[in-house]
Amino acid sequence: MDEEICETIYSRKDSGLSEGEQRKLYELSLFEHLFYRLKELEKQDGIKRTVTLDTQHRTHPLLGDFATRHFYDEHGEHYGSSRPASDFSHNLPGIENKAAVWLNVPADKGAEEPMRPSFQRKAEAEAIAGKLAEFAASADGRKFSYGIITFYKAQLAAINDALKKRQIPDSARVRVGTVDSFQGLQFDVVFLSVVRSNRNADFGFLRSVNRQCVSMTRQKKALIIAGDADFCTAEEARKSGNIPALADFCDLCSENKEYGATL
Repeated sequence: MDEEICETIYSRKDSGLSEGEQRKLYELSLFEHLFYRLKELEKQDGIKRTVTLDTQHRTHPLLGDFATRHFYDEHGEHYGSSRPASDFSHNLPGIENKAAVWLNVPADKGAEEPMRPSFQRKAEAEAIAGKLAEFAASADGRKFSYGIITFYKAQLAAINDALKKRQIPDSARVRVGTVDSFQGLQFDVVFLSVVRSNRNADFGFLRSVNRQCVSMTRQKKALIIAGDADFCTAEEARKSGNIPALADFCDLCSENKEYGATL
């Protein structure tokens, strides 16, 4: 869905629908409409028309369990990995063998900038570019593929600018895009740029569970989320309907000493 429409849905107060109703309408994709319609037909005639995922081979088991807990359990599905953690080992400098990493970019490093209908946060873009340059120069890292995902089009431009400054060229190993363009793709390492950081608990369409799911399930070896930890773990962020998955991921990075890290 177009970014301007997304932000309008989350900001309008005069549509006649409650905020929760607006969010549910927005979050349903065409595929979901079809899937749930087929499930309704199954209930009526007993003919099975859908098959859901119960095992995946893409990602580190820690991240598979995380995705199951936040995105699949409620639908009776499972995203657990069939492979051991040792299959996803790596020697990226500073995060050796870590699967869940929070790259903290606190508010005092630079605020979000509204660029209607989008948002941009250059501090995050620069932090990601710096870390990617470090990885790509390492013996292990030069063999990996990298995906850099953002929820906002304006941030896409900021990330590309930051990569150019670091002289990181466009290549088959590095892809930058918005969440919607990453559906179905996979990379050894994924960076996710949160962008939003404000005092008003304004999460915008970060609250889209669909987009959270896509952006947090593209990686094989490591998922690195760049964002303001205080913003993403605030009491309001943890509430259902906001961004509890991002808050929980931040917790996971600091609490899991074996496979988590906070930078």
